[in-house]
Amino acid sequence: MFARFRYKLFLRLAKAALDLRQFLFLQLFLNRRKGDLVRADLSFLDLRGADLSNGNLREATLIRADLSGVNLRGANLLEADLQQADLREADLTYALVTDQQLAAAGSLQGAVLPDGSVHGEQG
Repeated sequence: MFARFRYKLFLRLAKAALDLRQFLFLQLFLNRRKGDLVRADLSFLDLRGADLSNGNLREATLIRADLSGVNLRGANLLEADLQQADLREADLTYALVTDQQLAAAGSLQGAVLPDGSVHGEQG
C-alpha cells in the first residue's frame, strides 16, 4: 500500500517537474533566444504553435517534443534529434533538415516540407 502511494507521489512530482521546465522554457528562454537553441534539450516539451522561424536548433534534442503547428520556416535543424517528434501541420519551408531526420519523426501529417510540398498530398 505504501509503495503504491510512493509511486503515485513520484509520478505527480515528475509531472510537476516537467510542467515547471516547460513553463520556464517558454516564459524565460524561448521568446528571447529562439535564434540560439544550438544543442538545447527540448525533449518532451509541448511547443504546439510556437514560432521558431529562422531559429538555430542545430544539434538540438527534440525527442517526443510536440511541434505540431510550429513555424519552423527557415530553421536550422541539421543534426537535431527528431525521434518521435510530432511535426503535424508544422511549417518546415526552407528549413535545413535531412530526409533521415524527417523519417525519424513520429508524425508529419499535413506538414509543409522544406521544398514547399505538403506531406501526404498527392502531387
